[in-house]
Amino acid sequence: MEPFQSMAELRAGRIDLAVIDDLHPVPTEEMITSLLYEDELVLCLPPDYDDLPPGPVNLSLFSSAAWIMDVRQSVFEIHVRKLCRAAGFDPRVVANCSNLAVVLAMVEAGLGVTILSKRHTLSKAFKFVARSLDPIESRKVLLACRASAQDSPLISAVAGELKEKSLPMYLR
Repeated sequence: MEPFQSMAELRAGRIDLAVIDDLHPVPTEEMITSLLYEDELVLCLPPDYDDLPPGPVNLSLFSSAAWIMDVRQSVFEIHVRKLCRAAGFDPRVVANCSNLAVVLAMVEAGLGVTILSKRHTLSKAFKFVARSLDPIESRKVLLACRASAQDSPLISAVAGELKEKSLPMYLR
């Protein structure tokens, strides 16, 4: 679910925990939130993209590129469009897709570029080039629960597992 949907479900008592990010502000009053992790956003390019200088890249260099985006009107798609507009262009979107494997396969095939969470680029199943953005862009991923449920042993156990699984391997 999108963060605003998750928070509405949490507030209504239909779910007990929500994992949200901070790319789009959502009301969190009467909720307890805690940071699971911070994750850099990176530009993903086809594997033969080798004509860029080393280091972070400015999105303005990709104003004429074909773009692959998350689902239309998702928080992530809206955020990426804002980043492109801040770099001076409206992206030419050739595909919208929610399936990460399909997005990475399209990038690998040279059909376009995309921005993803760095954690989503750790798979070795696809060949692509991931580059940091200039300026660096990141998101915070948060765990939210109702304040009235924060002392529940079950909520604490699930929250603890989520936090443990969110740690980079070298910190576990």
